[in-house]
Amino acid sequence: MLPKSDWQLNDEYNRLLNHAGFKPLVHVAWRQNDGSRGQMPKLRLTAGQNFGDEFYKDGTSKDAPITTTDP
Repeated sequence: MLPKSDWQLNDEYNRLLNHAGFKPLVHVAWRQNDGSRGQMPKLRLTAGQNFGDEFYKDGTSKDAPITTTDP
């Protein structure tokens, strides 16, 4: 983790914070090496309510009607 003095994207965060349609959950910064894909650390960030039972990974609702197209 980096100290706040090294953070970037502060203006963007503040614009989202002051926008009625958005509520930022977290604003953090860290330094990461620039190695190959195999050397990069695996990151998993989680926050808020888990909607995994209601939506697929692409954001599609699991309750959406199934549609097909006929050739």
